[in-house]
Amino acid sequence: MQLVDANKNKVGSGNAEYLCIIPVPLPPQNPGIQYDDEMIFLISEANRCIGRLDEVPNVVAEIENYAVRTKLALRFIVLRSAYC
Repeated sequence: MQLVDANKNKVGSGNAEYLCIIPVPLPPQNPGIQYDDEMIFLISEANRCIGRLDEVPNVVAEIENYAVRTKLALRFIVLRSAYC
């Protein structure tokens, strides 16, 4: 591995050579992160929003399931009325 830049490294050789980025370690060591009341509130709000986003796939799945069930029920009603 050849060092190209402070955060980039060349890996591999020939056709298999590529660059990878090594991020700076978190959290920053100097100066450290200062947690005041506003920062704690913002972090809490961000966590709440992430939780709401996490629920989106479940809601979409429920909508899709409802659509499938409705379509099947309508088919049943149509078929049943055709035989009556």
